[in-house]
Amino acid sequence: ATDDATVVENLASLASMGESARALYGERPLGLSPVTLRPRDDPDPADPRQSSVLGAGWTAGLIGRAAAGGFSSLTLYETLGRCGVMDGDGVFPLYDVLAEVAGGARECAVAAARSSRPHQVLALALRTAGRMRVLAFNLGGKRIDARVAVGKDRARELTLEPHAIVRLDVDC
Repeated sequence: ATDDATVVENLASLASMGESARALYGERPLGLSPVTLRPRDDPDPADPRQSSVLGAGWTAGLIGRAAAGGFSSLTLYETLGRCGVMDGDGVFPLYDVLAEVAGGARECAVAAARSSRPHQVLALALRTAGRMRVLAFNLGGKRIDARVAVGKDRARELTLEPHAIVRLDVDC
């Protein structure tokens, strides 16, 4: 199924995929490639969600869940066009997610983040020296109040407008 809810729910399967791969291959580095919102063999692999906040939230959720599942590398999207991170009209919201991760790539580690409304609000936490940046995504068309927790002791109450992206900086 490719509806929005199922696409988001399927991110949870990355933990068991990582466990299965570890059982087969031990401690070898794990990678996912290529990663797209639609199957590569789809006659039209472009997905309109790719240029939306849902695409950005899904990408952030994928990065967080893949890291938690033990994956050390991902190959995401094409660069340009409908299957890319930008087109002739500008960059898509998911570009900003990738820029956040790549911007601190050498010093950046993905930290555990979770939302009190995991099917509506996805979160990604990136830890750098003494600082944590949290990206929270409201995937729906309604205003949502949610609690986003990072680690054991850090939680924030958020109100997210429809299809909003919120960035939080937290001292570690």
